Amino acid sequence: MAFKPVHLRLEGVDKLLGNLKKFQNVTHENAKRGCKKAGQFLERKSKEIVPVETGALKASGKTTDHSTKDMIEVVVSYGGEAENDAGKKVNVNYELLVHEDAQKRHGAVYNAHYADMIAAGVLKMKGPNQQFKFLEKPFKENQDKMLKIIEDEIKV
Repeated sequence: MAFKPVHLRLEGVDKLLGNLKKFQNVTHENAKRGCKKAGQFLERKSKEIVPVETGALKASGKTTDHSTKDMIEVVVSYGGEAENDAGKKVNVNYELLVHEDAQKRHGAVYNAHYADMIAAGVLKMKGPNQQFKFLEKPFKENQDKMLKIIEDEIKV
């Protein structure tokens, strides 16, 4: 169904447009704040299951806001410089490999496979929920919650 445009002429249009522009800015800021909160929520959920060997990969997780006045972009990512559990700054450049490698043992599977070496103190026990797809999985599982976070911020 095609709609015909409706044209109206209003007195005081400059004031109206100014008010609408203010409303758009508030809505944009609210939406940006909601997206950032949703990104931080995803980051927290992801860090609950990210594999930990030295702690650097987990520490490298971050939520960054790349938004402009015309576009909202919030990115949750891993990689770059981070501190490991020993307090040493290291470059984390293996995040994609850990995220995508389904053959690597993580969490409870790792602990069961290397139980003797863990008991001997050669290896450290891993958190039972650690796994690959540590960013994708919580994203897929929590989309409704993240949308609700954004929605709650947008409501005026």
